[in-house]
Amino acid sequence: MRRILFIIIIILFSSPLFSSEYLLFASYFDETRASAFKMDGEGNLSHVLDFSVGKDSQYVATSPNGQFVIVSSEYDEYALTFLFLDKYGNITTSGTISKANSYPVAFSRDWPFMYVGFYPCNIFGIDYVDRKIYDTKVCYDLKTSPLEIGYSSYCKNIVYNSYMAINDIGVTYDGNFTTSTHQVSFSGGTNSDFAISPDGRWAAITGIAMPWDPDLSVVGIAKDGSLSLIEQWILPPYDECTNPEKLRYTPDGKYLILMDEGPHDLICFKVDQDTGKLTKISYTETPHEPPWTAPQAMAITPDSQYIVVMEINPPGSDTTLRVVRIEEDGKLTILADKYLVINGFPSDMDFVPFWRETLAPPHGWLAH
Repeated sequence: MRRILFIIIIILFSSPLFSSEYLLFASYFDETRASAFKMDGEGNLSHVLDFSVGKDSQYVATSPNGQFVIVSSEYDEYALTFLFLDKYGNITTSGTISKANSYPVAFSRDWPFMYVGFYPCNIFGIDYVDRKIYDTKVCYDLKTSPLEIGYSSYCKNIVYNSYMAINDIGVTYDGNFTTSTHQVSFSGGTNSDFAISPDGRWAAITGIAMPWDPDLSVVGIAKDGSLSLIEQWILPPYDECTNPEKLRYTPDGKYLILMDEGPHDLICFKVDQDTGKLTKISYTETPHEPPWTAPQAMAITPDSQYIVVMEINPPGSDTTLRVVRIEEDGKLTILADKYLVINGFPSDMDFVPFWRETLAPPHGWLAH
């Protein structure tokens, strides 16, 4: 009995779930390539490989089970480059899907579909068993161009932001849209980025706003998909926030990280698990002084321990991927000796969730 228990423990701790290694994918502005990086449990980054994608690929998205990565191009006819991964992070299958202007992309957490949101929004099926992508021929005219889309597992709706609004639309397990739609509108400014909490109950949105317009808003997502404004923040200018750029919930849902282009810092908010409201904990300035170009990409590890931030040094010089640790109390610590100098200017980055086995879905979900 002890021997069996020992073998089980060895298997568990040798599996990717307990691995101290992370896999990061990045796409690049105005290029036809994306890159894969690895990071160990101490925050040391290393380059793994480059691969070809559509020109100016603005978005990287990873499936919740860690088996699939997609990079979407803004301009090319072959807009979606997909990669299937094994449990060791190796690419087993790759290819392209021809859908012009097909960014951005979101994954369902409940059934094997991805949603490609432009107008119209298209639903694609993912066959994780045979490692194939198929077009369901199901689409919906969102009547607007979504800047980002996501999926709420709480209400099982697609949630997306358009200019000055957050919207959602219902979807079904068999890959169709419903007629249930909702919207929360904002006054003034233009939305920059938005994120959905891991449990699907909250959506946060940043604004490139006029003076005294909110820089950050939190929207509640009800079980029936209805949306409600929870709170709005006007962040102090010049010393903390002048141009909020990226926004991400940590995968454990405890914190919301805001990346600002103004004074080039990261701001950490604690998320109230009952109300979705935010409490500002700390902010940390990126280490280099101007002149340099503001960061525009970041990614958080699946265990919510580290943030990787793209840092552009003075124009014409190399790009640095810099590692920041999220402490247990939400404080952010820049790891000065943990960085990687790269070529190119990443437009988006995303860590692959820890790999987990996906069982064959119920009959009909993969019918095509």
